[in-house]
Amino acid sequence: MLIPNLLAARTKANESAAQSFIRNTITAVETNRDSVSGKLTDGGWGTGADATAKAAPAALVSTTQPCATAQGKAAADRPAGVKTCVITIGAADNYTIALVMDSNKTFSYDGTKIASP
Repeated sequence: MLIPNLLAARTKANESAAQSFIRNTITAVETNRDSVSGKLTDGGWGTGADATAKAAPAALVSTTQPCATAQGKAAADRPAGVKTCVITIGAADNYTIALVMDSNKTFSYDGTKIASP
């Protein structure tokens, strides 16, 4: 009886950490907008999966970027239970975030809110 409750609590904690990871990613993306033009940049970390060299923000070249990279971390630095998290840049200087848990539960950010279908 105790084991199912502990597993449910762990799942809930992992999902809460995943939502927090998305919020931190949103903050990182918005913080790294170009201060003059307001356009999205890659934050100076490049677009490689493990790019971590901090330089002056450059114009965004890639249309996708790992969430951890946008936060200045290695791509593998994700919360427990998170399989993938990717930022997709739109043509209208907008972006979405898609996060997939190990359990295949998904969370997304569409520019206005974090949702889980």
